Amino acid sequence: MENFSSPRIWDTRVPAPNSYVRVLRSFVISNPPPSATLSITADSNYTVWLNGRFVGFDQYGDYPFDKVYDTYDVRPFLRQGENVIAILAYCTDEDCSVYRRGVPGVAFSLVGGGKTLAESDAACVTSPAPEYISGPIHKFSGQLSFGFCYNASLYDGWHDDGYTRRGDWLAAEPAPGWETLRPRPIRQLTLLSPRQALLLSGGEFRDELPLSENPALRIRNAALTLYPIGELTGVKVSEARAPLSPEKGLHLTAKRGDGIWCILDLESEDAGLFTLDIDAGSEVRIDIGFGEHLVDGRVRTSIGSRSFAAAYLCRGGREQFIHYFKRLGCRYIELHICAPEATLYYAGITPSRYPVENRGDFLPADRLHRKIFEVCRHTLLTCMHEHYEDCPWREQALYAMDSRNQMLCGYYVFGEYKFARANLVLLARSQRPDGLLELCSPAGFRKDVDIPCFSLVWVVACMEYCLYSGDLSLAAEILPTARRLMEVFAGHCTPEGLAGWIPGLWNFYEWSEGMSGDFHRTHTPEELTGDALISAFYYMALGAMAKLCRWAGENGREYALRQAPLAEAVNRIFWNEERGLYASYIVNGEQTHYGELCQSLLLYTGICADKKRRRILCDKLIDKENGLVPVTLSHSIYKYEALLSDERYAAAVFEEIADKWGEQLYNGATTFWETEKGAADFDDAGSLCHAWSATPAYLYFAYVMGVRPTKPGFAARTKTPLKTNILAADAVIPTPRGSLKLGMRQDANKPYLRRI
Repeated sequence: MENFSSPRIWDTRVPAPNSYVRVLRSFVISNPPPSATLSITADSNYTVWLNGRFVGFDQYGDYPFDKVYDTYDVRPFLRQGENVIAILAYCTDEDCSVYRRGVPGVAFSLVGGGKTLAESDAACVTSPAPEYISGPIHKFSGQLSFGFCYNASLYDGWHDDGYTRRGDWLAAEPAPGWETLRPRPIRQLTLLSPRQALLLSGGEFRDELPLSENPALRIRNAALTLYPIGELTGVKVSEARAPLSPEKGLHLTAKRGDGIWCILDLESEDAGLFTLDIDAGSEVRIDIGFGEHLVDGRVRTSIGSRSFAAAYLCRGGREQFIHYFKRLGCRYIELHICAPEATLYYAGITPSRYPVENRGDFLPADRLHRKIFEVCRHTLLTCMHEHYEDCPWREQALYAMDSRNQMLCGYYVFGEYKFARANLVLLARSQRPDGLLELCSPAGFRKDVDIPCFSLVWVVACMEYCLYSGDLSLAAEILPTARRLMEVFAGHCTPEGLAGWIPGLWNFYEWSEGMSGDFHRTHTPEELTGDALISAFYYMALGAMAKLCRWAGENGREYALRQAPLAEAVNRIFWNEERGLYASYIVNGEQTHYGELCQSLLLYTGICADKKRRRILCDKLIDKENGLVPVTLSHSIYKYEALLSDERYAAAVFEEIADKWGEQLYNGATTFWETEKGAADFDDAGSLCHAWSATPAYLYFAYVMGVRPTKPGFAARTKTPLKTNILAADAVIPTPRGSLKLGMRQDANKPYLRRI
């Protein structure tokens, strides 16, 4: 089905925001048709069953003005006679970093045999979903919005086969549907088997807060008494951890206190749907915490205003539950079961994955670099769902800067282009009234919370997509957005010819001293008259625009012509001959702030073209005692690519990667961190899975193997491996023209490639 225009339905009795509505639609067919498809869209999410069988979930992240629908083949679910579609619809109904507020509702159409068998019309009945608490509750974070509280005793079997309606169901009141609908541009997520969960520790707890309190605070404030695993379970265990078993379960007992606490280890960071299988008695409350580490000896559930927890009320007997509407990104689950005993069969997550293939592979002789590659790959997968995500735990948000790193890695690791294209288009849809792109997409509009340089990185990422994929149609599609965006920066150029920073916004570059917007917050435009970093990002985007215009069949010479005077101004204004460095800023007429990122960007872009200066800067960048503000993991790609433009520094680059990323592995990382400080950063809210840190995967293919496209679609490419401390490696490199299977060896200290 190319489109459908069914009405939108909703139950307005449900309190908003954070509202759950259930929908039923029965229909009769005499003979199931040879094919049947269900198309469905919702604001903001849905889960659908047909005749009691699970069909699908996961609304694509879209905008109210650009709705996307999903399509399912439901022929295997149909039967002769009465059929029933059951939908649990959810609406955040509050702006956040992963959702822009629209109009609550769900619309669907089931078509088979050339006719509509059922749709979201007046024949539907709706009701508030009593098992979920609707209305304002605690939030996982400001970026992710609400957590969830579920009461299993109030689930009356409404989406099971054979259900007889009871309760406050009302006939639907259809409203006009969404005017603009398009098919989902990427594949649906797939659900894997639940991750193995190991009982790591547990005992009895005593509550300090009432049951009505935020579950994150209840978990954080509870007094814990630790039991040996054997004492907690009554089972002799030969190891310190006991695996959960759906067949037998573990019977947990607390001798005193207010109930049982236990921590489950999923053995690796992952992202998926919370899943529970337990027998704990009727109306027993379970507080559920999730987190990435146990630095505090327990899961860190409450951090500032963030609450990484949920609540579940048991109906009694063995019961199973899965929450479809919000992923958890975590390694550890902590349960506080308000009962003296319970049998736990499973608690953890069912991973949800974007279905990519690991088409690329990197097999170095060095086992540390192999492990770094494998963890990079897992980090990328864990941050890839409806769109790219910065981290699966705290935000799950699409940023232009983060996703550019993810795309470059993904072209080599997955050979995936469709997903990247959809993300670039989704970011284009976020263009603000001022011409910049929104900080996240889709997200609520916030006038002052935007990062100008991220919009420029998006232009570069669009160019790189065309270069790697060979799909030049994107250039024409995004060019109007890109042109308008570039004129914003052209309008802020200074009299000296520099790109000007934009007052009133978050002029962020990276999380380091002087780079996170500090200078721009504390100085006026009259005081801070020069910013070398925004000039470098603008220079990059100008070059990218010239190529995009050419590939779109338009004249982009105007963008190329702006580069030379910009480079001249940067070299004249920011170079400090005495220090042999570029300053980051000009404040009150004085050069100030010297950081690795500034030197790296000016080398990477070619703004610094003088050979002597380039050598001076490279020597300083590779010196661990250079006295510069260090570049962070997020922007290290610029430092490393700048250095890798000269083979003399290649070995040192990969030695540093072994040190920095290896240090995370030695500290137990199963995915790579947001910053080198790990969980302690950002006032104890540092992410231990952040996709911008997966860049070594890209560098292995592009420089150790030396394979990079020079014409769109790898129509031409370099095949020049650099001499590094990785003496041998085999690799599979996917391209639109087929996969390359290459071996790299160093002969007489000179690396060469051979086909394998």
